[in-house]
Amino acid sequence: MRVFAIALALVTACLVTDAKAESTLSAVRERGVLNCGVTSALLGFSAPDAQGVFRGMDADMCRAIATAVFGDPGKVRFVTTSPTQRFVALQSGTIDVLIYTVTQNFSRDTGLGLIFANTYFYDGQGFIVSKKLNVKSAKELEGASVCLQPASDAAPGATDYFRRNGIQFKAVMIEAIQEVVSALNAGRCDVYTTDVTGLASIKARSFQSPDDWIILPEIISKSPFAPMVRQGDDQWLTLVRWVENAIIDADELGVDSRTIKDASVATNNPEVRRMRGLEGEAGKAFGLPNDWPAQVVAAIGNYSELYDRNLSALGLPRGPNRSWREGGLIFAPSFR
Repeated sequence: MRVFAIALALVTACLVTDAKAESTLSAVRERGVLNCGVTSALLGFSAPDAQGVFRGMDADMCRAIATAVFGDPGKVRFVTTSPTQRFVALQSGTIDVLIYTVTQNFSRDTGLGLIFANTYFYDGQGFIVSKKLNVKSAKELEGASVCLQPASDAAPGATDYFRRNGIQFKAVMIEAIQEVVSALNAGRCDVYTTDVTGLASIKARSFQSPDDWIILPEIISKSPFAPMVRQGDDQWLTLVRWVENAIIDADELGVDSRTIKDASVATNNPEVRRMRGLEGEAGKAFGLPNDWPAQVVAAIGNYSELYDRNLSALGLPRGPNRSWREGGLIFAPSFR
């Protein structure tokens, strides 16, 4: 019996060792590139520019993780996916992390075998309508044709809103955002609903006549965006979370991509010194250099730099995405 117990313990130890060897961080390092799941059609978050380079807040978050792992923001492969396939891509291991303006909710957090990291952006669901409808409020959308994406959080959100308010509508289910835009331009839909930043992105980039469309004032839900990783890999989840924290913490501390590693900018702030790797062991838990937080900020920027570079052109108020010091919801715990 004792021999069996010892053998079982040895087998268990081997399985644990194998599991650790197959961790996402180990796999990414061995591959030499981060596979990051993104959309290809959302201005401000993730979309290729004229040269085919992915730009946006989500794309930059991918680069930040690559910088933490490799010290190089270029070691990322952008894997474009769709609302119906994005979770499957992560579950199957096709991607290492999903950063796709994914709204956190209970069913996603409990039913997919996936887990959210930290919230990096607070949004809310709204409506964009053709001015031809001559409406000023979502409560005036009786009988409207509404474009919905079946795998998005916006579809049940809109259905709940219309049901609560006794509004009859015609659902037009379309998966791809490019097809949604075509349907709106062709008059197949009067209305489209998604997160407000998505509506602003579409209006700025996709409509033949942007001035013919308005975003209605109602915000009908909370939409906190966070990266997703597979459950059961705590080391990878922790690293993704602390990459986000490094970007936010730098903003709170008043250091940016130009000053975070500048030795001429002397500081007695222990938190800045920890990010620079001059104190503490920020890299020990991951097998990374202790200055990896500073490398991330130097390559990608702090939170305000990311926001201004990617989202200021949409013309939306920063609102809850301001620092907690300014009355917003964006904050990070200490590297202490």
